[in-house]
Parts: sequence; C-alpha cells; structure tokens
Amino acid sequence: MPGMKFTKITQIFFFLVLALPLCLIQMGCNQKSKEDETSMFLSAMFLNQIGPIAMINLGDSLTNGDQSGSTHEYSQEVSFPQLIAKQIRMRGSDLVWNNPILYATGANAGTRKEPNLIPYNLGVNGHTTKTLMGTAAVASGSNHIDKILSPIPTILGKSITQLEAAEYVGNLNPDRRLIVTLWIGGNDVLGAVTASSGSAMTTTSINTFLNDTSAEHDLTSVKANLNATLNRLKVLPKAEIFIATLPDISGIGFLLTQSDLTKIAHTSDNLNITSFGSCQALGFGSLIGTSTANSLLNQLDGNNATLNAVIGGIAGNDGTCLTQAEGNLVTTRVNEINTYIRMLAETNSNVHLVDIDAMFKRVLNREVTVGGKVLGKTIGLGGVFSFDGVHPSHTGHGLIANVFIEEMNRTLGLNLALVDLALIQATDPYRDDDNDGFARGPNTAVSPINASLNLHFLDCDDSNANKFARIVHGGGGATSGTCP
Repeated sequence: MPGMKFTKITQIFFFLVLALPLCLIQMGCNQKSKEDETSMFLSAMFLNQIGPIAMINLGDSLTNGDQSGSTHEYSQEVSFPQLIAKQIRMRGSDLVWNNPILYATGANAGTRKEPNLIPYNLGVNGHTTKTLMGTAAVASGSNHIDKILSPIPTILGKSITQLEAAEYVGNLNPDRRLIVTLWIGGNDVLGAVTASSGSAMTTTSINTFLNDTSAEHDLTSVKANLNATLNRLKVLPKAEIFIATLPDISGIGFLLTQSDLTKIAHTSDNLNITSFGSCQALGFGSLIGTSTANSLLNQLDGNNATLNAVIGGIAGNDGTCLTQAEGNLVTTRVNEINTYIRMLAETNSNVHLVDIDAMFKRVLNREVTVGGKVLGKTIGLGGVFSFDGVHPSHTGHGLIANVFIEEMNRTLGLNLALVDLALIQATDPYRDDDNDGFARGPNTAVSPINASLNLHFLDCDDSNANKFARIVHGGGGATSGTCP
C-alpha cells in the first residue's frame, strides 16, 4: 500500500527519462543553454502532468486566517491557504480557488466582501473534529460560519456543515486535480489550557476537557471524526488530501515560560526570576492581569524583587500554573492524535502527511532562522505567533505554507517555489525590530485586533529598545500607561 503513493512521481520520472533526450535534441539545445532549457522543460512537464487544479481548505481559525483574536481581510490575506494559492499561480498553473474575505472596518466590518463568490477556503473559527461535520451554516445567517460558507446554503436550499460545503465545492470541478488541505483537531485540545484565559489549568479541569464525550474531545471520538471526515473527502473526484499534524499545545505562545518572561522583562536591576516554583508555564491571562497589582506586564520594568513577588503569587495558584505533569497530559493527547493522523496518511494512497508538529518543534528548539533572526514562540519577539499567542504571525503562516508546499512538491511533483519568508518577515507587523520583546503590531485603525490585546502589546516605538508597550510604562490591567 505505501508504495502506491509514489505511482504518479514514478510515471513522471520514467516519462522524462525516455522523452527528455529526444525533446532536447529537437529543441536544438547547445551546451551553453542546456541547463536553463532543461530546467524550463522539467517545470513545464510537471505542471502539464498535473493539469488544472482546484484547492479546498478545511479547518478552524488557523486555516481561516485569524490573528490576534480577529479575522478580516488583512489577516486572511496572509493566511497559509492564501500563500499556497499564490505560489501555485506563480508557477503558471490554472487554479480555481477563492478566499471568503471579510471586511476589516467600517459599516460592513465582519461581513463578506463578495458574499456570492463560492468559497474554497472553508476554515471556520472554533471548529473541532465534531463541529466540522456537525455544525451547519444557514442561508442569510449572521454567524461566522454563515458568512464563511455563503452562498452555498442558498444554492443548495438547506443548511450545510463545513464538510458538506467541501463535498459540494469538490464536485464543481471534476476534471481538475483537487488539492484538499485538512488541519483540524487543535480545538479538541486547546481549551484544556486556554479556558478562562489560562486560569483553569488544574489537573481536574484539563482531564475533564480532554475526556468530554459530549463535545467529542475524547480521543476515541476525535479519531472517529477524523476517519469519517477523511473517508468522505478521499472519494471526491481526483482528490489528493494533505492532512496536517497538530503542534504541541503545551508549547504555544499563550503559555508563558520562565524563558519567555526573561526575554521581555526590563527590570531596573539585575533580572533573576526565581519564583516559578513547579510551574512549566503561566496562563496568558496572568500576563495581562486585571489590575496594576497582578499584571505581570506592569511589573516588567520594575525591580526584580517586585516582579518575583507577582510571579510567585500567580505561580502559587493552581489554575494559573501549568505544572510539568499537567503539560504532559496535553502533550500526550496531541501525540496520540498525531500518531493517528500519521497512520491515516500511511494507509490511504491519496492522503499525504504534512508534519506541522515537526516544524513547530524546530521553532521551540530555536532552530529556525529567518532574515538573520531566530524565530521563537514568545509573544512579541517577532516569532511565529500574533499577539494572542495562539494564531500565527505573518511569518508563522509562511512557515506553515512551506511545510504544505514541500509535501505537495514531493508527492505531486508540483515544483512550486517556497514562500519567501524573509520577504514576508520584512512586512510582518509582529516582528520585533528593536529586540525589546514587543512588536509594533498592525495599524489597528485599518487592521483591527482584539481590543483587549491592543492596549497591552503594541510597542510605543519599535526603533527604540527603551520604549515598550504602554502598559509596561505604568498601565495596569485595563488602564493605559504613557509612552515615554
């Protein structure tokens, strides 16, 4: 069975071996131009072998293009599906694909720009392996799913789920090679650490979430849902499915480690964080806080003793402290789901593995460098996360797109160019130019983010390492500080 996965590449290889010499002779190649003409010929052959393409994307907010708790045209246009589509079109391939873009601002904010355009990126914020199959969009509805999947419910005259939308769209172009990306399951784990802004990370709460059979977060249900989804997708005409593994949720930017705090702290004396205790990480909500007294951000430019006292108070609360044992519960579940995803890819000839988990591990190990900067997971350090610590930055989406593209090239011979990460990073508002631990962020008047994040993270001056986010300079909780 595994050998069947290389049938297409094998056919292309033998065709080229037999046909290339004759074609080059007929083209009148000389020694000087032979390499260039060979490269052009190979590229053309790969594209012609695949022919016209349609692409469908299924998933959650990671696929939809959310950043910093907000989904709109400026976040969607840097999403990994958009980047993949761009690279396919840059190679000259005939691609059918549309992104259901939402207005960012104004009277139409949050509504579809072209509501009558058939969407091909079907990712819906908050979806799990259960709701991808079971939560339906309705015609003329105002919920997020209604906007994303419009106008398909109207066309079909019934409510439809994300998976049903994929089946409809997948049958619109039966003569095209159909590329399907599937990245789902993160929300079946994520809530174990993000509930109540990361203040409910007790062993009991984590186990309750991960074993919730009603929401079908439990491992048995997640496996069954993934298998059922895949069984319906893989029979679509000419479908090639690229299923992605999940990143280790216990390592996301939302969870602040001692190393994270060390990188963004600016104490007036020698920094030495010693009060983490048994905590592997602290919840995101504890970074923001609700008052000056318990906001870690507000203490980052204070003195070491005060900062340690605040950290100690947070670390002493079971709900805001993720211990190693609790982190292991989350990591184990992610690994179990990923093992099943790998098995699905290994046992289905038209299903291919996209190992996002392996890429994220390289980021956590600080092994990924772009534009001379090591990418990390710390919020604000110009790494892979936007300000919410869950959704990718522009550069993060570029990394994800490239993992998909590499697998598409390997299995389908698309010969697509990888996304230029340095070029994306150069315009990424989540990069940190002055290395003070805070990024300038997007222009929120044009590209809004969740209001609770706006105050806390936008750097006052990203060209001056002595000027950080306003809240660090005297603001507490919901109170804005002053930029010096």
